[in-house]
Amino acid sequence: MRRKKESLFTLGEPTHFLARRETKPALLRCIIVAILIGTLFTINLYTSKPLHPLTIWAANVVGLFWMTFGGHWLELVYVNFIANRFHTQFMQRLVRITLWFTVGGLIVLASSWTRTLFGFGAFAVRPLNWEIAGLFFILVQLVIHTVYYLFKQPSFWTHDG
Repeated sequence: MRRKKESLFTLGEPTHFLARRETKPALLRCIIVAILIGTLFTINLYTSKPLHPLTIWAANVVGLFWMTFGGHWLELVYVNFIANRFHTQFMQRLVRITLWFTVGGLIVLASSWTRTLFGFGAFAVRPLNWEIAGLFFILVQLVIHTVYYLFKQPSFWTHDG
C-alpha cells in the first residue's frame, strides 16, 4: 500500500498546543508583545539621542517583532517537524537548545541589523556577535517557557511542550 505523501502544511492532527494555534492570534500576540516591550525599552532607554523618539520606538518594535514572530515559528518547526524524530528527553532538549542557539542567534542578529535601517548606526549600541546573540535568545526562550510552566501550560520544563 502506498503511503500518502504529506504536504508541508497538512500534517494531520497536531500533537502540541503550539501546533494547534492559528496564525492570526499568534501574529496578534507577537505584535502586542513587541509593542509593549518596545515601548518599555523606548521609555527606559531614550536619553537625548539625536533620533526622534518615534523612530527609536519603531526600531525597537520592529526589532522585537523579529524575535517574537521568529521565535514563534522556530518553536512551531521544532514541535511539528523535529521533536518527534528524537526519542529521549535529553536529545530533544539538546536539539531544542541547539536550535535556539543557532537560529535564535541569527534572529537576534537580524533584529539588530533591522535597527541599523532606522539610523542607529552599527548595531545600535555595540556590535553583537553570533554567540552572544544565540545565548541571549536561549535566555529569552527559557524565561518564556518558565512563564508557560507557571501558568500550567506545556513547556520546555515539563517535557510536554
